Amino acid sequence: MALFSIQRVPGKGNGVIAASKITKGTRIHAESPFITLPKLDEAPNAKALNDAVLKQLRSASRGDQRAFFSLGNIHGKTLPIPLGIVQTNALAYGPGGEGGVFLMGSQFNHDCLPSARTKWNDHLHKMTVYALRDIEPGEEITITYINLETCDVRQKTLQDGFQFTCSCKACTLPEDICKEMDADIMEIKTIEGFLKSTTEPLEVCLRFAYRQRYLIESNALDFAHAPDTYELASTLAAIHKDYIRAKIFSERHLDIVTTEGGLDHPDTRKQRDMDDYLGSLLEQHHGPSVPYHFSVLGLEDWLWMQHLPEVKDLEEESSEDVESSDEAREVWSEDEDGDMPAFDVETLD
Repeated sequence: MALFSIQRVPGKGNGVIAASKITKGTRIHAESPFITLPKLDEAPNAKALNDAVLKQLRSASRGDQRAFFSLGNIHGKTLPIPLGIVQTNALAYGPGGEGGVFLMGSQFNHDCLPSARTKWNDHLHKMTVYALRDIEPGEEITITYINLETCDVRQKTLQDGFQFTCSCKACTLPEDICKEMDADIMEIKTIEGFLKSTTEPLEVCLRFAYRQRYLIESNALDFAHAPDTYELASTLAAIHKDYIRAKIFSERHLDIVTTEGGLDHPDTRKQRDMDDYLGSLLEQHHGPSVPYHFSVLGLEDWLWMQHLPEVKDLEEESSEDVESSDEAREVWSEDEDGDMPAFDVETLD
């Protein structure tokens, strides 16, 4: 039984609609490119590119040709029709910057908070689409065309590149809530930059990472190409030789990459190897075990080091490290209402 069908979607043209319930982590579709395009740095001029597209079209079946010419074309008469269709529907794939048109994959519409994700599988030589969450029958299956950005940036990017105004849930929030979400997105991105370059002690890093994960989850940004906090946290814990935390974060990251790309994706295999390696390091060093006697909340506090005293009370801290750690830690002190305060960029200067 087919998982989806192509139907007209009001205001969007064609779209992909779930034919039955699709559970999180299901491979919805896998497809090789119908038209392949050169890498961005090798792109020929418009005429040469159009000729290359026509050459591939001539060798295709009549059915595939009809399917190609039924795809959308936002360029009208400003470009030759084949090239206009390519420019409208091409998707980037592969590590080398290749691009291509997928007869079925190009039918998936955009949402800033999508229900599915496209990912090139170099092992299969196909673009795959996996469900990021449970999708109900009759629901449109969407992907995102852009990275995580604030609302104004998203709208400009989509208007400039695809000539439409996004009216998804994230883009039609009330103005005050939209501004709050934009502020959270900027904070998420700032924390990512900090975590990728910091030399602060692990407890400081994990408290900022905890803040980032909190912002991602509270705004339902897990599916919007948000940073994978677990991958960052695992790397930082491993650098600090805290292999038990590195292993737990690695397991959570493995769950995410498996959901996005499946068990046979090279990224999943690579992460599984890393997870096994961290497990072997943990056995070699006989580090502390997970305190399973904790409650769920207690375990999370332990994992993200929310239970530790101030950095200045920890041993083997230099006075310089203590000063910078204390400044960062002040960001994490709760306000009078017990709410988690915002990430203060000034503490990173």
